[in-house]
Amino acid sequence: MPDKPPLGGPLPRLHVLGVATSADRAAPDRALLRTLQAHAPAGLRVDLLDAAALRSVPLGEVLADHDLVLVATSDGSEPEPVLRWAGSQGAASPLRRVPVAVVRASGGRMSESPGPRAEGSETAGDRLRRAFGEAGACVVPRQDCLYDPADVPALARLAEDLRRWVRDHGCGSVLAALAKPSP
Repeated sequence: MPDKPPLGGPLPRLHVLGVATSADRAAPDRALLRTLQAHAPAGLRVDLLDAAALRSVPLGEVLADHDLVLVATSDGSEPEPVLRWAGSQGAASPLRRVPVAVVRASGGRMSESPGPRAEGSETAGDRLRRAFGEAGACVVPRQDCLYDPADVPALARLAEDLRRWVRDHGCGSVLAALAKPSP
């Protein structure tokens, strides 16, 4: 197994697969991912995958082209298709060692600081993190904040935080390419 690259250093370029849990095209989780895609900072590219298409997409092929899976959820969204997608891969899951982050989108202007959460969104996020963890993914620690889909500066900070997390933790295709081979 390759050694972890040293902490710090330049941030890796990331190719992110964004998946929203809501089927509603106007939902905040989908808006968050579209905004991040449209305003991605340098070094970040975001592709969107509709949750309804998850059953027909060969997971291994999709993940081979991406360094991180970013799942967005919001109040009232139904995570079941994404949960089935994560859990249906079995022991040889292509999600093994793939960084996965789960974030929550708000329906209106919110602060990035922790605060009261709507029960449905938090529960969906916890269930998603657990399902991806059970599939062997490297789950990014819980994001204790709501993101407003229209707050481009906050989403840019989220993108940089994700790039930093991938750089500093030994999992994912980006780090495999950067790590030294073992002797």
